[in-house]
Amino acid sequence: MELLAYRSYKEKRFPIRFWREVGGAELEIDFILGEGDVGIEVKASSQIRSSDQKKFKEAAQEVGLKRKIFVCLTDKPAVTSDGIEIVPWRIF
Repeated sequence: MELLAYRSYKEKRFPIRFWREVGGAELEIDFILGEGDVGIEVKASSQIRSSDQKKFKEAAQEVGLKRKIFVCLTDKPAVTSDGIEIVPWRIF
């Protein structure tokens, strides 16, 4: 709902969709904004496991994402060595 509200407030017209690997549920991305511009993965945890990062990175490569964001319960923003942005939900 927050993404839909943001899109409306900013009067932007971009698609918001979900992506899952064909034939399985191993790789998925919760939200893809635009035409693969931004991928957002949402976790109800303060810690992002390395396995979560690895799967998100693989999915992002499959889709061709330009920007990768994890929204979670952490206190401070960060960027992983793979270029994944870790964003606290309050800031997001």
